Amino acid sequence: SYSGATGVSGGTLRLGASGSLPTGTVVSTAANSTFDMNGRNFSAGGLAGLGTVTMGAGDLTVNVAGSGTSEFNGSMTGSGDFIVNSTGAGTMRFDERTGTPASKAYTGATIVREGRLEIGFDGTPEGTSEVNVEDGGVLALTSNVGKGTYSIGGGAAAINLQGGDLRNGAGDTNGETTSIANTVDVQQASTITVIPGGNGSGGTIVLGGGVSGSAGLTIGGTGSVRMASSGGYSGAVSVGSTAALSGNFEAGSVGGAGRVSPGNSPGVATTGQVDPTGGLDFDFEYTATGAPDYGNAGASINDVLRVTSTVTPFTSNLGAGNAVNVYLDVANLGINSNPVFQGGFFAELSAANLLTAIQSASLNVFVRGDNGGTTLFNGVNYYTLAEWNAEVAGDYVASFGTLGTSADFGAGAVTGAISTVSIVGVPEPSSMVLAGLGGLFAAGYALRRRTKAC
Repeated sequence: SYSGATGVSGGTLRLGASGSLPTGTVVSTAANSTFDMNGRNFSAGGLAGLGTVTMGAGDLTVNVAGSGTSEFNGSMTGSGDFIVNSTGAGTMRFDERTGTPASKAYTGATIVREGRLEIGFDGTPEGTSEVNVEDGGVLALTSNVGKGTYSIGGGAAAINLQGGDLRNGAGDTNGETTSIANTVDVQQASTITVIPGGNGSGGTIVLGGGVSGSAGLTIGGTGSVRMASSGGYSGAVSVGSTAALSGNFEAGSVGGAGRVSPGNSPGVATTGQVDPTGGLDFDFEYTATGAPDYGNAGASINDVLRVTSTVTPFTSNLGAGNAVNVYLDVANLGINSNPVFQGGFFAELSAANLLTAIQSASLNVFVRGDNGGTTLFNGVNYYTLAEWNAEVAGDYVASFGTLGTSADFGAGAVTGAISTVSIVGVPEPSSMVLAGLGGLFAAGYALRRRTKAC
């Protein structure tokens, strides 16, 4: 009949008949001690300590009241489910701060029904069969700095988003990349939130196991969600104003007020439709003139966003509120060469119709040069075109264009059009010698592929 916490300081505390411990008590197990549920279902107000919890076939439900936090750094075994069903913003945390990771080897499901489950890298449940994040639940993978990729359930457990929120931490990170090997299955309209670092830099969540499902997905927070191409996700993605969707992703549609940044420096992403009405912006990285390698998403030369709808690929034409940022990863633009870069949007439209759809967007062109510019993208400092003109005393001008073409993305050739960016202009005579020296420097410059991290 007591209402306080239950501590196990040594030996084993085993549940007997139902009600042998008060519902809602916080169970704390010291190192080398055991709380044995004896195969019974049990509801606790929290779980703490460094000891062992033996669930057997029973389900363990944790309800952390209010905005409190309960942290358990011990071991768990059994075949039952672990359920977080906290009121308010109550947080259950799995972590490891003792120097030796403790096994979370239970094989039942991990269910975040209400409240928040935070998992530090060394607290990852390695045996769980699946993770369900229900409406009202938050799954926060708090940090894996220098440790590797989260692999919940050995990587075989799907993270099923059932109306909840998947995020990268508690806000105390430094904008690092959080990588997840598991498939994320979007079963109901859900959210992925990128938490910025304490220094204000955006974080990155890498969904390396791919994304499946057809429900809507909202990307919020500050930073980037990078999706792998596997999984066949067909839902609508809405990108928040300070967030970005990147990678070789697949989606039914993309929209919102944030940024779409196809590829992995560079690469190919695919969507059924583009909705630019919310002010969606686009980032494209080009490494060479000429056509992209459409069938090689991992090394496509230039970024491509393939839009597959043959009826309404764009819900409306792009306008001045949609920025198209083109990053030319080249050492110089050449003299009198007027380079043309192919990439960006590919749609099964005529060249004229694709141009109509994109030509009113705000085109911003950046040049890598000697990495001395003021705009940071993917870890590289780019010159704006105006800065580049000042650097080489040039008068380069960029413009949109389109080109009718046939492209094979791996399942046979399709006929459509690709957008182009043309650079026109000749440096002033006084800069010819300087530009010539720059050309010699560029010939010896080794172009590096980098992993895209927005």
